[in-house]
Amino acid sequence: MVNRTCAIKGCARPSRCWDMCSMHFQRARKYGDPATRQRMAKGETGFSCTIPGCDKPNKAQGLCYVHYQRFRRFGDPLFTKIRPHGMGTIVWDGYLKITVDGQRVLKHRYVMEQHLGRTLSRSEIVHHINGNRLDNRIENLCVMTQSEHCKISPKCLDNMAKGRKLRWAKKSSGTPRNPLK
Repeated sequence: MVNRTCAIKGCARPSRCWDMCSMHFQRARKYGDPATRQRMAKGETGFSCTIPGCDKPNKAQGLCYVHYQRFRRFGDPLFTKIRPHGMGTIVWDGYLKITVDGQRVLKHRYVMEQHLGRTLSRSEIVHHINGNRLDNRIENLCVMTQSEHCKISPKCLDNMAKGRKLRWAKKSSGTPRNPLK
């Protein structure tokens, strides 16, 4: 049996693993560098993520925390559920909201405002002709008053057939906002 010495320059101890003595091997395993004595932050291994362009520290399986979680959840460390910029968000009532100059606005109202070249008043309703709330093409949108909209809206027609009046929920300012069910 050949006694080898540690591969680290200046160390004469016998090698145990990876051509390093026990001390240097433990440092390499703990801190990522056999020559350092500096402790790293908890969870860091001294190596960076193996994904190109990611310089975050390695968490597990050669991946940083974000890429490792994506790998665990979706099977692909590059998978992302973020929609492309400008696509907006579908809100609870089925309309699409987008961000314009830091303000969240309904896309169908924004499209109509851009088409008309003016801002819409709160009393103006933008109606989707085909009923699809995600179809915000200008050909599918028309502006009308609340009373005009109530004549063609299935919800209002159903309420009128049952003899109900349209009621409005009032905010503290006293201005009508949302119809109640």
